Amino acid sequence: VTAGAEETGADTADAAESPSAKRGRVNPHHKKGKPPVEYDIFEVKSAKADESLALVASVEAMAMAIFGEQRFISEVGNSCWRLHVVVERLERELLGFVLFEHRRRKNCVSVAKIVVSEALRGYGVGRKLMKIPRAHAKDVGAEVVNLWAYHAATHFYRHLGFRPCKADVEPGADAANSSCWMRDEVAQYMELVLPSSGRKGGKRRK
Repeated sequence: VTAGAEETGADTADAAESPSAKRGRVNPHHKKGKPPVEYDIFEVKSAKADESLALVASVEAMAMAIFGEQRFISEVGNSCWRLHVVVERLERELLGFVLFEHRRRKNCVSVAKIVVSEALRGYGVGRKLMKIPRAHAKDVGAEVVNLWAYHAATHFYRHLGFRPCKADVEPGADAANSSCWMRDEVAQYMELVLPSSGRKGGKRRK
C-alpha cells in the first residue's frame, strides 16, 4: 500500500541498529515450521545524517521504482515529514517504509507513501506501519489521518478504519497527498477520523 498503492517492492540498504527499534519475526514462506526472518522498524531522524545516507538512498530508489518519483524523502529531518523503515535484521535489507507528515493548517496527518515488500505480506507489517502515523496524529492532536488509495488497496485501509470521502482536491493537485503518478492510478481519497477528535466521518462516495 501507499497513500495510494498496494504493498509491494523491496530494495537493499545498510543501516545502523536503532536502540529504539521495534522487533518482529516473520517467515516469508509459511507462518509455521520454517526459520523466521527477523526485522526492525525504526524512524530515520534525518535524511542528511551520515549513518542514514545509504538507507535513504535505498528508500528513494524504491520510491522511484514503484511510484516514479521520490519527493519529500530528502526533506526528512528538515521539515514535518517523518520516515519509518522496515529492514531485515542481519542483512539490513530494506523491506518497506512509511512516509507521512503533520499538516498543521488542516490539522491532519497525511500518509504520502507506504510500501511493504512482497516477502512480508500477510504478516501484519503494513498494519504496524500504519499505526505509526496514527499514533503521531494522536501525539500532535490531529483529527484525521488521510491518504489517496489505489482501488486494489482500499480494502486494506477499510480494515484499519479508513473510509472513502469526498476530497478537497483531485489526485495530483495536492503535493502532500498525491503526486503526478497518482493522476491515472489513484482514484480514492480516504480518511481515518480519530475517536478523540469528536469529528464525524466524511461524506462517503457512492
